[in-house]
Amino acid sequence: NPTRDPVGCGRPAGRKSWICDPDRLLSPTGADTVERALQEIHSTATRMCGDTPQGYEVAVGVVPRMVSGGQSVSTATRRFARELHNRWGVGSAECDNGVMMFLSVDDR
Repeated sequence: NPTRDPVGCGRPAGRKSWICDPDRLLSPTGADTVERALQEIHSTATRMCGDTPQGYEVAVGVVPRMVSGGQSVSTATRRFARELHNRWGVGSAECDNGVMMFLSVDDR
């Protein structure tokens, strides 16, 4: 979880992040660019949750390749991304404002 262990996710210590790239497939500059885009989305793209506008929380997971365990890569990737979304607590279930982007680089 990049919000709890940014270093384990390839991000600088002490900096809140929504990117997890443990194999550091993104360059530091590239990851910083993505991080700024995620912050921009959170602050400018909002939806109403009750009477309060809430920004979207977007998390990004990057791995070199999925281990599919006998499933199709597509099915394994979709299930893994959904599990990350739930475990990381992306967005609020009440507000439905969480987005999980997951990239398995060698499987594209």
